[in-house]
Amino acid sequence: MTGICLGESAQPFKALGDVYVGLMQMTIIPFIVFSLIGNIGRLNRENLQLLVRTGIVTYLIIWLFAALTTLCFANAFPALQTSHFFSSNLIEAPPTIDWFKLFVPSNPFKSLSESSVPAIVIFCIFFGIGLIGLETKGMLISLMNTSARTLINVNSMVVQLTPLGIFAITAHASGTVTPQEFERLEAYYLMIGACTLVLTLIVLPLLVCSFTKIRYQDVLRISADSLITTIVTGSVLSGIPLLLKATKSFFQENLEDGTQNAEFAEFILPLAYPFPNSGNLTALLFVSFSAWFVGQPLSFGEGLDLFWVGTFLMFGKVLLAIPFLLNMFQLPQDMFQLFIASGLFAGRLSDALGSMHYLVFTLIATARMTGHFEVQWTRLLKNLLIMSVAVVSLLALIRAPLVSLSAQDDTRPLILNRSNLFESKNSPLAIVPAGPNPVALTGFKNRLERIRDRGVLRVGFQEDYIPYSFLNSQGKLVGMDVDLVAKLAQELGVAVELVPYKRTTQQQQMEDDHFDIAISGISVTLERSERMLLSEPYLIVNLALIVPDHRRNEFESEDRINEMENPHIAVLEGSLFEEGVRQHFPHAIIDLISTPAEFFEDTQADYDVLATHAESGFAWTLIHPEYSVVNPFAHADRAPLVIAIAGRDLALEETIDTWIRLQKMNGQIDHLKEYWIEGKDAHSTPQRKPFLGLLPH
Repeated sequence: MTGICLGESAQPFKALGDVYVGLMQMTIIPFIVFSLIGNIGRLNRENLQLLVRTGIVTYLIIWLFAALTTLCFANAFPALQTSHFFSSNLIEAPPTIDWFKLFVPSNPFKSLSESSVPAIVIFCIFFGIGLIGLETKGMLISLMNTSARTLINVNSMVVQLTPLGIFAITAHASGTVTPQEFERLEAYYLMIGACTLVLTLIVLPLLVCSFTKIRYQDVLRISADSLITTIVTGSVLSGIPLLLKATKSFFQENLEDGTQNAEFAEFILPLAYPFPNSGNLTALLFVSFSAWFVGQPLSFGEGLDLFWVGTFLMFGKVLLAIPFLLNMFQLPQDMFQLFIASGLFAGRLSDALGSMHYLVFTLIATARMTGHFEVQWTRLLKNLLIMSVAVVSLLALIRAPLVSLSAQDDTRPLILNRSNLFESKNSPLAIVPAGPNPVALTGFKNRLERIRDRGVLRVGFQEDYIPYSFLNSQGKLVGMDVDLVAKLAQELGVAVELVPYKRTTQQQQMEDDHFDIAISGISVTLERSERMLLSEPYLIVNLALIVPDHRRNEFESEDRINEMENPHIAVLEGSLFEEGVRQHFPHAIIDLISTPAEFFEDTQADYDVLATHAESGFAWTLIHPEYSVVNPFAHADRAPLVIAIAGRDLALEETIDTWIRLQKMNGQIDHLKEYWIEGKDAHSTPQRKPFLGLLPH
């Protein structure tokens, strides 16, 4: 309620939430080290062999079924047409995973300092195994166990801050997340709810029925009290005693050698607890959800990487695994705040699944150790069919609400409702017909002198070059470049006459004195620099591709594109990127176009993709959300944007160069970039208004 009432004013709560998250994470890596070494090191060789023979096989069976089920749900998020403004992290090269560095602890101290959890886990496992044969290990094991318990106590102290931390995180989220984003968060709740439900009540219990003679209803009866307790308390540990008691009672009441089975169960269940459970695995759904949420859904291959790496990360703590995975797939770290806030609901469901996981592990492992394990193929095939039908049916059931939640609002107003920041009555902007300057240059007068004498700066522009110069929803010429010359005119104390041009006529119009300078995302090329003066760059842009959403995966790597047979790539005529595209894709057919609008509007052309500035591409996808921006390039390909100066007027060039340098120094260029390209501080961007501000005064 606090966040809803305060709206954007709830932003300060983020700092308090960050402090809470940091305190929750501070004990995680030390706990991994002490707990794993202590739990493995205390085993004797017989227990280790028993664990290897029985526990690992059982664990892998359960993990395989849980992973396959979770993977089905992770890949079930519906296609999402999402468009947003440019962000530099969205055009960075696809991440390459250094598997050696990730998993091999060649320098354990470096792995610890870099929070490389998989490498830390592997080091601790080997260290623990190395302790098993040592007679003098007692003191070290005692130290490890004491340290682990101490960290649990420290964590318990931090947990006491949970109400305050959750309050801050939830207040910030509910106040600053837009209603549309809240709707998409419901998709995560729906997905993890369905996934944990089918795993807890169908998949895992049926595994027990497939490999033992224990009935399905018995599994549910044994787990009932533990599941309820775990959901209420939000802790798997709180349900373990109830689980152990119910398991021992079942064995003693229903099996002839029940006492022996009960003794094995009493040993196996505590041994299984330090290892990841299926509930931890479902937390990986949040990473898939995050990628879908921000419009960068993971490919199937990336999904496999997620589950492979995530399996090792879960030997640590979920609170450390999620930030690591978000960073690994270049997803916003702010999503971790949503993960914490969602834990009030999703975390309890995952804990309940974890409780069922430990029960199923105990029942199957005990059956293996006591000779009651038997693969009943007929029942297994029948249960596999039931599992498959349950998963497919549940996915079909939640499909409609997921599609509804993935619907996107009209994003065109985000760019088309913008107005210039620096346009003023003292320096008005007026579009005039193309034609020579009515005041011709005479004698030794240069253009700068004519501009000051006449009080008018004539600027050439293209009207459909988003976001640099274009007509907004009110029919006014706006854009970053238009704003830039409006600011220049203000400081020169002159008005602006805007003269339209096309790429094919720009050079001739400049020679015919139609305008003093030209704008609209002009990039530097050698040919252009030979024909006209070019100012100092005011912006550096990045080459990227605009592709139809349904073909995004086809164009995400250079190698895949070069394997295609003569793809048609549209490129802006005269762009510096034209030569770069030819070098990157030598077998492609290059189609030159005069404006990006041709790519979207010419339905007769057979363009596959458009190669253009990523900064411009993201703005175009706001108008055409059925397209996406991808960066297939291993190395960044950049180009400078400049102002073209007519007549090789050195005085005008020097003035504009000096002015651009000053605008860079005082932050005005950055301000324009943030507004027009990154979409910050936009009047048209819907923000959460405080509820109190909506009440009548």
